[in-house]
Amino acid sequence: MNLVPSDRPWQDVYQILADTILPRPIAWVSTLGPKGERNLAPFSFFMPVTARPMTLAFAPLRRGHSPELKKDTLRNIEGSGEFVVNVVTRRHADAARRSARFTSDADDEFARAGVTAAPSLDVAPPRVAESPVSFECVTHRIVELGDEPGGGHLVIGRVVRVHLADDLFDENGGLARGRLEPVGLV
Repeated sequence: MNLVPSDRPWQDVYQILADTILPRPIAWVSTLGPKGERNLAPFSFFMPVTARPMTLAFAPLRRGHSPELKKDTLRNIEGSGEFVVNVVTRRHADAARRSARFTSDADDEFARAGVTAAPSLDVAPPRVAESPVSFECVTHRIVELGDEPGGGHLVIGRVVRVHLADDLFDENGGLARGRLEPVGLV
């Protein structure tokens, strides 16, 4: 089978991407709203980009079927230029799922997920204290990709600080990959 993506409904194209580009890590992005409200949401369209400068990217899709609707995470980043990407581990997979549920803007998603908001050092949004890896980021660029349902934005962030749990390191001071246990879609 072969197909032309533009000839298919966006939901079909999304499902092809979600089911074929695997495994895919989860970015658990924390931001602050304009009144200081804490926002925390998982994104599976996420990747590292470059090492110098250290750069990450994730892609929030449009919320709902209206092209004007943006997810809170994106609106908050557009307003502040700052965010934190926290790594989701097996221990916190259920908490990440709880933070994915859409609720009112006033809802504290850290509290709903049952995780602790820890202060960041270089950006205003808090990080997830329970996450063994957190990347404090400032926005490099936001690229709009598509103005219809299924479209979204590519958020590219420059990492200004990385928080790594001490127990991730081996006796030689290197990162021991097997200790992280990140959650990804497979």
